[in-house]
Amino acid sequence: MFDRLAALIQKLSPGLRQVLANTSWLLVDKIFQMGLGLVVGIWVARYLQPQSYGLLTYAFTFVSLFSAIAELGLGTLVIRDIARDPSCKEETLGTAFVIRLIGGIATLLLTVGIISLLKPNDHLTRWLVGIIATSTILQAFKTIDYWFQSQLKAKYIVVSNNVVSAVYAVLRIVLIRLQMTVIAFAWASLAESALRGLAMVIAYYINGNHLKRWRWSFYRAKILLQESWPLVLSGLAVYVYSEIDQVMLGSLLPDTTQWHGYGY
Repeated sequence: MFDRLAALIQKLSPGLRQVLANTSWLLVDKIFQMGLGLVVGIWVARYLQPQSYGLLTYAFTFVSLFSAIAELGLGTLVIRDIARDPSCKEETLGTAFVIRLIGGIATLLLTVGIISLLKPNDHLTRWLVGIIATSTILQAFKTIDYWFQSQLKAKYIVVSNNVVSAVYAVLRIVLIRLQMTVIAFAWASLAESALRGLAMVIAYYINGNHLKRWRWSFYRAKILLQESWPLVLSGLAVYVYSEIDQVMLGSLLPDTTQWHGYGY
């Protein structure tokens, strides 16, 4: 059976084989992430108990509502531009990185400002949202992923992501064994974002590229932003539609000044 499948694949064009290989790596990544996330996620939920875990989930969901601002819909645009004109790679990636960095900072300020207005006396929730929102700044390094996608080289990102996911899973298990509070799990999430950025940089260098070659272009930034704003609006609408129920339920949670649950 495998011999027949291999013979069939060999009959395909090199380009199509590359697409199939890239898709296979992405599929493996999804399966691994879902399986690992399910197992460790259940363990974390059981440890933190409903109140603390609900608060942590609320913080993640609240930040995700504004993540479209940090992403700015640049993914498909950057991948398209690099695929069309590889010579613009350094300029496009450098410009997209700076835009995403600014978007991450704006997201951090916006989320912390709004949660401070909604829950002015709930210091724990504000800290959780602030820590998790800080990861949107580090996600600017996801710009590197755009280049790998444009080159159909998902293997490198999949391997780096899975290594970081495994480390993150071990870290959360260690936090459980040490009986750490819910705030420690937010810091662990921030550490994961930093590790993912570092792993992408390493993978980028392994493929013979250098971040120091990136350069900013006001003209390209203007073009990207002009084309991305409809994607930002659609992304924001999708996040609001899919997550607003969790945010509304989370807003009904009592302030952490009123309870002292396990894991607080």
